[in-house]
Amino acid sequence: MRRLAAALVDQSLGHVTHTAQGQLSLDEIRGAFRAALENPAYRRGMTVLWDVREATIAHLSAEDLRTLARFSHELRSVRGGGRAAILVSRDADFGVARMFQLYADVFPWETMVFRDLGETIEWLGGSPALTEKSE
Repeated sequence: MRRLAAALVDQSLGHVTHTAQGQLSLDEIRGAFRAALENPAYRRGMTVLWDVREATIAHLSAEDLRTLARFSHELRSVRGGGRAAILVSRDADFGVARMFQLYADVFPWETMVFRDLGETIEWLGGSPALTEKSE
């Protein structure tokens, strides 16, 4: 079973959705990030939702998060601005995602961590179609 589904890149919404299950590795996250940016439908500055409610990132170390932040920062010219939301369901994952958010302060896009899908969708732009695709 794949733990990180292929990213859904929706040009009509200007949005990328990553969904995941199980324990995610640093390499899986980096691979998904790169694959979305290489998708022909991707456009700079798209909003991004990392839906990890059915996954866990709690095992990632501070060094893993710094590595991921460096990797993401290196791709900033391709990624562009916009917003990225990380949607979690467990306290431990929330804590790890918030730590990553602190490292992400240098990115040209905003990163926020959420526990509630409705708040996430509102922050990303509030599209009803986005809500339907993320549930």
